[in-house]
Amino acid sequence: ELESSRASLLEIQERYQCLFERTHDCIYIHDLNGKILEANQPTLDLLGYIWEELQGLDFPTVFGEHQIPLARATLAEILKDGRLKHDVEYSLRRKNGEWISIETWAAPLYRDGRPYALLGVAKDITERNIFEEALQESARNFRALAENANACILVITGEDGIIIYANRMASELSGYTPSELYRKPVDEVLHPEVYVRLMERYDKIVNGKTSGLG
Repeated sequence: ELESSRASLLEIQERYQCLFERTHDCIYIHDLNGKILEANQPTLDLLGYIWEELQGLDFPTVFGEHQIPLARATLAEILKDGRLKHDVEYSLRRKNGEWISIETWAAPLYRDGRPYALLGVAKDITERNIFEEALQESARNFRALAENANACILVITGEDGIIIYANRMASELSGYTPSELYRKPVDEVLHPEVYVRLMERYDKIVNGKTSGLG
């Protein structure tokens, strides 16, 4: 029975080591004071360190003093609930000084029935955040342009012709408030002849027969 238990423990350790070394995700272990105890190669690659440089560093060094309150609150939640119920986003400082964004999940590790460290799994979301910010900036620029345009601008869904955006001029000309126009069928707002021409143009664009509405 003892040999069987040892074999099971060895198998578990081998599975953990395989996951730790071969996954593309960042996996790391740090003690309850934030001192880094282990980190796999993707973690080292992401931060730009070799293990000898990262070993013994603490998380405040990596992510800065301004995120310590978030880290403490996260640690308290993990120790209270036994796991982190949601991902947490941090900004990390790479060895070269560059800041990146990660999304991380963590759970406690136990020794003699007491938590002594946290096991974390993280992924780099820097590009996703840059894309989302660019998308938000584009939306802000479009809205600023549309709201100040001296023309009626409507954005409608192609399939069912539902209005999902109407600018100030469209509201003034139609007599509806923007909230009244939102989700309203466009054929209830446009003159029937204008609506028919609009749908004809839409069909031509969808079928590649014209390059615009003009």
